[in-house]
Amino acid sequence: MLDQLVAPVALYPDDVLAQIFAAAGFPVQVVQADRWISQPDNATLTNGALAASVAGQGWDASVQALIPFPQVLQMLDQHLDWTQQLGEAFIAHPQDVMDAVQRLRHRAQQAGTLQVSPEQSVVGEGGDVTISPTNGQEIYIPSYDPDCVYGPWPYPAPGPVDFGPWSGVCNATDDTLAYGDGSYLPFGFFLWGDFDWRHHGIRIDRERYALAHPGRLQNSEYWHHEAAPWHGNAGVTAWHGQGYGGFVHAGAPVQHYGGQGFVRPAGQAAGIGRQGVTAPRAPVAFAHPASVAPAGAGIHR
Repeated sequence: MLDQLVAPVALYPDDVLAQIFAAAGFPVQVVQADRWISQPDNATLTNGALAASVAGQGWDASVQALIPFPQVLQMLDQHLDWTQQLGEAFIAHPQDVMDAVQRLRHRAQQAGTLQVSPEQSVVGEGGDVTISPTNGQEIYIPSYDPDCVYGPWPYPAPGPVDFGPWSGVCNATDDTLAYGDGSYLPFGFFLWGDFDWRHHGIRIDRERYALAHPGRLQNSEYWHHEAAPWHGNAGVTAWHGQGYGGFVHAGAPVQHYGGQGFVRPAGQAAGIGRQGVTAPRAPVAFAHPASVAPAGAGIHR
């Protein structure tokens, strides 16, 4: 059930979500990037020095694009089994994954969760819901409880993937999106692609992609997973359907997962899914020693 798989990130801004889906196909590189940006010397880099250092790592453009969002890299790194399954699903079935995102966004709108705010613009275009920053130079990553923001979960158990920490009960304020500090985006290659919801793909900004990978531009105007030589063995190259009992399409019968990691037995407190905590609900807080700021601008806190 892809709805369950994408639930933790379906309400992220389109620009970031596109990078997440593509980067999930390179889980080793995601780990490397998270370790790299966590090092104090790298975390303090800004502007041209940061761009040059990131470009020298040889990562896929999608992994490079997540450097301004250390909290996202941390999530992908800490939940690698989920990350790899997300990448495999998107490589093999991008249309199904994107349709799952749209189903969840519509449910969040119906639940009153997904709304226009100072941090984001929410627009309906031809039946598709797009999420974009209100300020093109600054993007906010929402924190939310997947068990609560979509309203009653419409499918048989298990429920959506949930990384916590949440209380385990949906209270009056649990159907909201919480925001921390925004991330500035001073370098064009950090956003080299965005969703084309109508055609079910990530459309490439060729100029920005060329900044990330000089001389390596893909032939198509749409992104496709390419485990090219410069990526080494860091990419997902095949999808085997492990962990999936089937996909849930709009109007199709519900099929249950048969794989590991997504079944949430009562009392289980480890692995993918809800964490076994009893603390009051609170958004996940990610600390990072420095924000990325555009040239001539102050660091946003």
